[in-house]
Order: sequence, then structure tokens, then C-alpha cells
Amino acid sequence: MREFEDSFSPQPETSVRGIPPRPPKKTARDLMDDPEWRGSILDEIEKKLERYPAARVKRDLSSISCLPPNPDGYMVTLRVARNSGVECYSVFYKDSHVETTARQAAVVEFGFALSNGSRLKEYLRRGKVYRSTIEIWDTYERRWKPDWDFIPWSTALWQFWYRPTIRYLQNRLIDLDSDDLRAAA
Repeated sequence: MREFEDSFSPQPETSVRGIPPRPPKKTARDLMDDPEWRGSILDEIEKKLERYPAARVKRDLSSISCLPPNPDGYMVTLRVARNSGVECYSVFYKDSHVETTARQAAVVEFGFALSNGSRLKEYLRRGKVYRSTIEIWDTYERRWKPDWDFIPWSTALWQFWYRPTIRYLQNRLIDLDSDDLRAAA
């Protein structure tokens, strides 16, 4: 035996960057806060939506949808796809969508679309949506502010001579001002 082999002590397994992984931290409810313990993002969202009895959920192998909880609401869908070994998430606000590779951002985006802090503003010509704007409620200025736009060019350019109408859709399933929500955070 060589001298260095005799004094070998096992080191923690390193990650791709050569840094040992941090131990999972515990949350206030003594649950492990680590992606390996949570399962899939679809399971996580489905479990969170169980707290809301008005939530109607449709799920398949790669997506989860929450149907509109009220007549002036809209469907919110999260789709999961693998691209080069990385999970990609698409959160759909009816027809418009946002994409991310960050799991927690996708969960927050999905939940925010179901809340009273977000609404969908649709511009229509002859009943066809030609532009969608996601608006968020600014609590400091006490007004709705546009966050991002989605313009499907296939419908935006035709029939421009017709008068546009505007329709607002909002889910209001999750009340951001609720005391229950603050206690869970």
C-alpha cells in the first residue's frame, strides 16, 4: 500500500461543477425542500390545487390544465417537454404562452395565472383574437399594468378595417390577499 492510499477518506459526491451538493433544507412544515423529494412538477401543481375546491383539473402524461373556475375566466395549462436532457416548461394563458426552464418559475407563473393579481386582456375583430396582453395588478399604483403581449400574426393582419373590441378575462381562483395564503408561504 502506498502512503496516500492509507490516508484516503471518502469525500461527498460532487456535482458537475465539482462542488459537493448542499444537504436538503427543511421548510417550516418540516418537509424536504429538494426537487428529488417533490416528484414531477405536474404532481406538485396537482397537489397544490387540491386546496381549492373550485379548481377543475385535467391532466395527461406531459401537461396539466386548470379549467376556468368562472364564466369570465380562461384555461391555464402547463406543458413539460424535454429538450437536450433539460426540462422545458410552457405556461399557457389560454392561447398565449411563456416558456422557461426554471421549475419554480413555472409553478409560480401557473399559480399567478389563476390568481386575482393577473388578468388576460384580449383584442378582437369580428370575434377573432388578434392580440392578448397579460396584465398584472400593481398594488402600489393601484392599477393594471401590461406585463407581456402575444400577437398571433396570422390573425393580426387580416380584417384590420373592422372595429376592435376588448374583453377582459380573469380567473380569481387564488386570492393573493388571503390570510390563508400568507400563512402557507
